[in-house]
Amino acid sequence: MNKRLEKVAELLDKKDILADIGCDHGYLGIMALNKGIEFVQFIDNKIGPLNQAKKNCENIDSKKIQFTLASGITAIEEHINTICICGMGGELICDILEENLSAAKLLKKIILQPNRNEPNLRKYLMTNGFVITNEEIVYENSKYYEIIVCHYTNKMIEYAEEELLFGPVLMKKREENFVNKWNEKLVEFLRIQQVSNNNFENDHKIDLVKNILK
Repeated sequence: MNKRLEKVAELLDKKDILADIGCDHGYLGIMALNKGIEFVQFIDNKIGPLNQAKKNCENIDSKKIQFTLASGITAIEEHINTICICGMGGELICDILEENLSAAKLLKKIILQPNRNEPNLRKYLMTNGFVITNEEIVYENSKYYEIIVCHYTNKMIEYAEEELLFGPVLMKKREENFVNKWNEKLVEFLRIQQVSNNNFENDHKIDLVKNILK
């Protein structure tokens, strides 16, 4: 079973009305329905994965599901209050949110699972007034995956450099996967330091990681 999607499903509650963006084969949406969520809109921009999701949902009450061939969040139904965007690069997730930012700002909950570029995604969220309310980190198939839960607020949001890099919630939780990830990153940065002269960005990251691991 997919640990990442299982963790995302744990972050959902029964009051969420969900749109799964880039639903692939529909596994997350099915987990949500099994958890007791009343409605899931499965959205994908490719017909193949969407058809597979339909096949996987054959035994589910059709009133609880909807399948939409569309890009990003451009076609979410009006009653949707929660979206998940999982398994994409952080920059692509930013583009998806930007494409219909006004709709994203109306949502009660946004759950994001970027495969890379997490700091850039957090910076985008901060710049556009989204507050990060929870974060999780999962280790699967020799890789660490970060999950970000957020929603829009009209308050000024400002995260420090360390919070953008490590995650404002993750760095407070300091769970085992978090510590393991950044110990491994530190080894990687130190290796770069040995072969690269005057790499100030890398040296700065080393200082930040050493400090957070104290």
